[in-house]
Amino acid sequence: MELHLRTLAVSLPKHDSRRLLVIFVLPKNANDQVVKDLHYTGFPNVRMFDAATSAANPNSYAVGLVSVTSNSIQFEGDVDGSGTVSEIFVQLNPPAGPCPCTLRRGSLSKAVYAGGGVPLYFTEVDNVMNTNIFTAYFFDGTSVVLPASAADLPNIKTIGLTVNLRSTLLDQTDRSYSNITMATEAKINN
Repeated sequence: MELHLRTLAVSLPKHDSRRLLVIFVLPKNANDQVVKDLHYTGFPNVRMFDAATSAANPNSYAVGLVSVTSNSIQFEGDVDGSGTVSEIFVQLNPPAGPCPCTLRRGSLSKAVYAGGGVPLYFTEVDNVMNTNIFTAYFFDGTSVVLPASAADLPNIKTIGLTVNLRSTLLDQTDRSYSNITMATEAKINN
C-alpha cells in the first residue's frame, strides 16, 4: 500500500488543539480510511477462484472499481479482512454543491447490495469547500477523464482525493476561519 498525504496549506495558532482536531486530525483519519479501503479494491478477485466456483457465487469475489467520478467512487473489496466482499461508497453530499459539503462513506456486503440493499452512510468530513475531490490515473500516470468509462475502470491504478476544508471555529485573534487542503493518493494493488 502506498500512502502519500500532503498538507498543502494550513494556518493554525500553535496552542489551539480543538481547532487542530476539527480541521486536521479528523479529516486526516477519514483520508487514511479511504486509502486503506482502496488498497483492498478488487480483493479477492475472480482469478483466485476456479471458474465453477466464481460462476456459482459472484458475491464471493470483488470486481474492483465500479464507478469513479469527480465527486464519488464505488468499489468492491474485503476491506475488513472478514472474508466478506463489501461494496464501498465514498461520495460528496450534495454532489454538485453548494458547499460547504460533507464527504461521507457507506458500505454493505456485496450480497446485500446485489439483493437491493442500500448503504448506511456516515459523515467522514464536514465543511468540504470543493466539489471535484477525486482524480484517477492509469498505470503510466496519465489522467483518466472522469466519469471513468467501463473500459477505463480496470486500468486505473491510482485514485487521488483532494479536499479543501474550512474550520467551523473562528480564530479569536483575527476573526477568520482557518483553511486547509489535504491531498491523498492510493495505489490500487489488485
